Amino acid sequence: SDGRVEDVTHWAKYTSTNESVARIDDHGRVSIMGHGEGAVTAWFSQKIVIARFSSPHEYKIPAEVFAEAPQRSFIDQLVLKQLQRLNLRPSPPASDTEFLRRVFVDTIGTLPTAEEVTSFLNDQDVSKRDKLIDDLLSRPEFVDYWTYKWSDVLLINGQRLRPAAVKAYYTWLRGKVKENTPWDQLVREVVTSTGSSHKNGATNFFALHQDPEGMSENVAQAFLGLSIGCAKCHNHPYETITQEDYYSLAAYFARVGRKGTGISPPISGSEEIVLIADKGEVKHPITGQVLDPRPLFGQTPELSSGEDPRQALARWMTSDDNLFFSQVIANRIWAELMGRGLVEPVDDLRITNPPSNGPLLKELAAELRREKYNLKKLIRAITLSHVYGLSSLPGERNVADDAEANRSLIKHDNQLTRRSRGDVRVLVGVLPVAHVLLLRT
Repeated sequence: SDGRVEDVTHWAKYTSTNESVARIDDHGRVSIMGHGEGAVTAWFSQKIVIARFSSPHEYKIPAEVFAEAPQRSFIDQLVLKQLQRLNLRPSPPASDTEFLRRVFVDTIGTLPTAEEVTSFLNDQDVSKRDKLIDDLLSRPEFVDYWTYKWSDVLLINGQRLRPAAVKAYYTWLRGKVKENTPWDQLVREVVTSTGSSHKNGATNFFALHQDPEGMSENVAQAFLGLSIGCAKCHNHPYETITQEDYYSLAAYFARVGRKGTGISPPISGSEEIVLIADKGEVKHPITGQVLDPRPLFGQTPELSSGEDPRQALARWMTSDDNLFFSQVIANRIWAELMGRGLVEPVDDLRITNPPSNGPLLKELAAELRREKYNLKKLIRAITLSHVYGLSSLPGERNVADDAEANRSLIKHDNQLTRRSRGDVRVLVGVLPVAHVLLLRT
């Protein structure tokens, strides 16, 4: 603030998001280790910057391979653009039998019957895959399966809630999935829920968390993809979230109260009432300052007189300006259908964990916003894409590519190095075995 400039290179902390592509040492020097895309971050005094690296494969692929590849939507365009940038040849289309099994498991969680297999394989209609997708999305099994998926996000847990509460929570959620309720509306209903745990199932989200801090952490993780728990005791080490940010977010839940004998699940199975008390506050644990409700970033929404503070929080969370909200649910859906999220883990959308294809994630989120958070439409768009219908079997040029295996191996190498304290005998004696096992599996 006083205009002083100082070199803090030697104080900064450096990390790599994918050490199989790029490694960075304590002095900020980057070494390219392999092919693909990675990123490195530099962190100093709550300031974080990121630099991305692309390391294309050495072999060249004719441009017409990408120009002539089928493109049904922005999904295909952005995936092909990324593949071309990295010199990766697209996989061939999956066979009808592969596609049939895949789309059944992904959309309704079951395998097709023998009759359905025969009918599909004998069908000569060029649009039979599109028709099959529309049929599957309209089935009751789709409702059951995706209710199960979103039950994980909303923490419907039979070990923490008694049967009547679990039934109410699940029934509420299944009704929302059946009605294809927009995701932003569903989330607002959860975040602002009040009433009986047996009559308004959404209130059980708060029955699982007994303090403002726990409520805010789970809301941030489930609906924003942000893990803020580190900031409870100190400023977040890998994000720009401070302790004050953490407790200011928790202040939105300071007035959430309960009455009834179901307050200590699972000991009591009685009904619990979630309500908004007349008062409640959250203090900074170090300064003792009473903190006003404030979101993690962006404009602080105004509170009307006597309004439940969670209403303002819900408006901020689900606004189009909050890109985390749309990106985290788009990423979850992509992961369910494609086997891996554009961001991994799927609920860890921090600056220091960039997506493997940033433009694609942004466009998927934008599509969700354009379609008013209609999740079924996004599922349909992904399954209709040419990319979704490609074979999962590796070709001769990418048979050795395995991002997860590479990450695991690098992590293993680092752990061995730390344990051995530089003892070369440990590395020489153990690493070849790890490599052989990895190749064999």
